[in-house]
Amino acid sequence: FQQIMLNLIDNAIKFSPEGIVKVELDCSNNKKLLIKVIDNGIGINKKKIKEIFNPYSQEKTNTSRQYGGTGLGLAICDQIIQLMAGEINVASNSNGSTFIVKIPIQIASKKVIEDDLLNKVDLKSIGILIVEDDELNGKLFKDLIKSQYIKANVDWVKNGVEAIENLFKSSYDIILMDIEMPLKNGYETSIAIRSTSKPFQNIPIIGMTAHIVEDVVEKCYASGMNDCISKPFQLEALVNKINNLCKLETKVNSDNEFNSNEKYIKIFSTNFLADLKKLEKCEKNNDIEGVLSILHKIKGSSFTMGYESLGNAISQMEQKKLVDLELLEKLFHQSINQK
Repeated sequence: FQQIMLNLIDNAIKFSPEGIVKVELDCSNNKKLLIKVIDNGIGINKKKIKEIFNPYSQEKTNTSRQYGGTGLGLAICDQIIQLMAGEINVASNSNGSTFIVKIPIQIASKKVIEDDLLNKVDLKSIGILIVEDDELNGKLFKDLIKSQYIKANVDWVKNGVEAIENLFKSSYDIILMDIEMPLKNGYETSIAIRSTSKPFQNIPIIGMTAHIVEDVVEKCYASGMNDCISKPFQLEALVNKINNLCKLETKVNSDNEFNSNEKYIKIFSTNFLADLKKLEKCEKNNDIEGVLSILHKIKGSSFTMGYESLGNAISQMEQKKLVDLELLEKLFHQSINQK
């Protein structure tokens, strides 16, 4: 339903760049939900109305260039609505378009609603385990999550071995799992958790990675993770994922500014300077794997702190497998002084 509404509203806005878009919902009929998405945009040619629900269909050849999109949105809507045993129609002229959706609905019984409420995790008892080898990220993520789930129990461990040890000692409702870690990486730890016969084997796991690309996402799911998120993450995106997997309902509190906090600047500075010394040693020993591992780590923490210039420079060095220690130190001091 969310995808249907997103596509229809997005489409209406796209073709009404200076107009008005209105959404009407009517559930007065207990057996059918009526939705109307109305715009006063450019309208659709009568000859083309029958084709607009076909995949990759655009009314004019230059539509994609002028307005963007692939022409898949309406086709996807049509397919989803058909799967829901509903129907979609459109009325259009030079004054705009109205998309009309009818979806069969069933009023939930009192028992279904009560059962759903019972399945929701109580905010007072939710337990979250953060598995993250970087000290800055670990402490920052813990405080960020505590700012959203004030009564939650949030623990932070530095690697997969410690994570499994904690699972035997404490009860958790969800795990936030970094992927690249020493001793046991996120994939190996997730596989180990899923392979056990212990009660925690089905606990939801969200992978955290700086590389949200197709093969990484596939590996996350293959190892038993339920979802994944890119670092540095948007707080709202993380809260939504936690809420979804734990069946919670909480709004994002975005009042906190952590990247200008002296506490985190101090942690970042201490770790960054220590990593620079390790980087120099790896470079002298021609340890390419060690160099790339440290670059990846300090890139993530730099972006987490909002130091874009520093993070971008490290990212380029990582890609080229070349290190400029002097530039790193210079950008590091510039970033700290700006904050």
